[in-house]
Amino acid sequence: MTRTRRAQKTPIARIAFGRVGRVVRNGTGVCALVLGLVPAAGRAEIPLQQLDFLSACTGDADIDRAERDLQALGWSTVNDPNDALIEDIAWINAAVYFAGDTGGETLERVMELQRKAAANLVRRKDLPRSRHRFLTRDGETLVLFWRGYDPVNDILECRAALDPATMSGIRAARPDTGTLPAYSPMPPISVDGARVEITLLNTPALTAHDAPDAIIHTYATQRKTDQ
Repeated sequence: MTRTRRAQKTPIARIAFGRVGRVVRNGTGVCALVLGLVPAAGRAEIPLQQLDFLSACTGDADIDRAERDLQALGWSTVNDPNDALIEDIAWINAAVYFAGDTGGETLERVMELQRKAAANLVRRKDLPRSRHRFLTRDGETLVLFWRGYDPVNDILECRAALDPATMSGIRAARPDTGTLPAYSPMPPISVDGARVEITLLNTPALTAHDAPDAIIHTYATQRKTDQ
């Protein structure tokens, strides 16, 4: 199943960075990803202003606090996920899959499997050591995962499927005009102690599948209070 809600995509640039970046904040608290590839005078800054939800997904591993912060930013918790949300979750999972070993599977086969996995996820109930929340804003999807299995740290993950409007600042800051592969992960960065991974999708090549423009994955840990 495909959707038509997404805006028409335009060709996008090739990721050319090869080192982990760092986040800096200016006097107004606005973040930018500074990539340490060239001398300071010529460094490219990748703006993160439009990724305002990062502030909710980083810092600690409290899912209730994160959900409240996201709601304050205009995200709405979804208790009855629809097909569009399931499709976004499938893309989120597929991006993670293609970042590793695909096992030779085609995109169509991967998406078929991930749609089934997403449909199972939205039916899953919270457990004492495993909780999740689904949120949407302006047609975009964000999934919160909290895990308490680790004996030392609690874990909070945010995974978001984003549209071109949200990614426009990062796209505009790209340094060249090459062609992306289907999934192009940028170097991971750290925001308030959390790992943040941005995967850009070659949406023109994936038009038939109505793919999101990018997948964001954050990973925050917090030491258990009884440690």
